[in-house]
Amino acid sequence: MALPPNDGEANSTAAEPSISIVFVLGLPGAGKGTMCSRLATDLDWCHVSVGDYLRELSKSEEAVSDAAFGALSLAELRTHLQARDLLPAETVAAVVAHKINKERNDGHRRFLVDSFPRNLETAEAFERRVAHPTAVLLFVCPKHVAKTRFVERMRGDDDSAIFEKRYEEYQRLNGDILARYAPVLKTLSTTDGEDKTYGNLRELAEGVLGREK
Repeated sequence: MALPPNDGEANSTAAEPSISIVFVLGLPGAGKGTMCSRLATDLDWCHVSVGDYLRELSKSEEAVSDAAFGALSLAELRTHLQARDLLPAETVAAVVAHKINKERNDGHRRFLVDSFPRNLETAEAFERRVAHPTAVLLFVCPKHVAKTRFVERMRGDDDSAIFEKRYEEYQRLNGDILARYAPVLKTLSTTDGEDKTYGNLRELAEGVLGREK
């Protein structure tokens, strides 16, 4: 089954013939950030951590046009982020598109987009703004393992309650995303040791995505 065509007015990113975008999904604590960082280094891809970039925007003094993030101004976006409010789908898609366009200006053409999208509405908004993903990687990890990793990393105010909230959201929303991207979806267990998991990911990535140097 083919993915549906873009039906919105695409920007210059979608028109770029050489761009490749891979969404990386999985529970918080499933190892997405660690694995994506290693893979990006080895295969010369750009790792876009959506969570890290949102945290960066909430604190940075980066000069960004108010039009860059859709309906929200940069000041409003930062207020929402600092309050940990749920962002509109169009805003999240605009933030990721903004980051990708910044990296494209630095010469990147291949992207691993980590922890994105979190719901179907955001996926569709991204497709209208940017492009369909080349592939979607799903990191599979039992809840108890992911929760232990999530709490142990102690990033910001991460705790068990935050994990449970994110877990409930993931369980409720991820099914629609997986159904949409079934034709390009690949799964990877992340319960083995880091090196073995990475070896399996590297093999999967080179088989599905190619080396694309």
